[in-house]
Amino acid sequence: MLPLNLTRSGFDVSNPKDEKIDTETLTEIRQFIRANFKQKKTINSHIRSYGLKDHVEKKLEIYIKNGDFIAAMIFNTSVNSDINI
Repeated sequence: MLPLNLTRSGFDVSNPKDEKIDTETLTEIRQFIRANFKQKKTINSHIRSYGLKDHVEKKLEIYIKNGDFIAAMIFNTSVNSDINI
């Protein structure tokens, strides 16, 4: 389940009526994550979420809003940030 204050723009407590997460984009991002990120038991401290989002945007050739990427990562909680490309 997603946090109630997660919108397409990210976490926004001031404007909870912002756009809802785009399910079509979410599905595309989740498929990419499952296909290209490899699960690990440790945290990769060399890359941050913005770097991961930027990488996925370049590979999919689409703009991804922060909230859509956060939602995809939440739904793929068993996936770590190591990129298998």
